[in-house]
Amino acid sequence: SYLHKKGDGYRDYNGFHLNDVSAKIIHEINENHSISLKLAYNEQKARATYHGITQGLFWKNHKINPAQFDLKEVERSSIVLGHEYKINESS
Repeated sequence: SYLHKKGDGYRDYNGFHLNDVSAKIIHEINENHSISLKLAYNEQKARATYHGITQGLFWKNHKINPAQFDLKEVERSSIVLGHEYKINESS
């Protein structure tokens, strides 16, 4: 799967973009055993702030962003290897 999002945000200086890619492969060895492999990559850059604004700032300008130089950059890769074993029909 692939996901791409981007936008300007709801406040000033609040733009972001995100790319997320993942793939999963499952191989059934027999009726009781299967293995899986999942690969994922996530990259995002956001000028997002987690600071709230006061009531006075909201009344002045509801889109104001007092932390205009905030920048969050994330890059993450993951690999998950799984094994599934079915003991019996009820487990």
